Amino acid sequence: MNYDVIVIGAGVTGLSAAKHAVQRGLKTANIEALMFGGLVVNINELDGEIAGSGTDFASNLMMEISDLGVENLSETVTGIARSGDRLNVTTD
Repeated sequence: MNYDVIVIGAGVTGLSAAKHAVQRGLKTANIEALMFGGLVVNINELDGEIAGSGTDFASNLMMEISDLGVENLSETVTGIARSGDRLNVTTD
């Protein structure tokens, strides 16, 4: 499958990067081998403008990017190789 952007990792930074890419009209995939959300899921209560737990925040962001059209792949990245002007990402 061909994508304009492939984000490796579904922590908050990866989810945010995927969101920004798809909002700019780029065909986007997010690859995560384990569990989405990263370390933020360990936080019971977020302070500041974001209410709720880290799990709630990550879950909402994951649902948002899915609704926007990001393809979420549960795979392990095993390699990245250049092929002309493109990068090929291989998974298990």
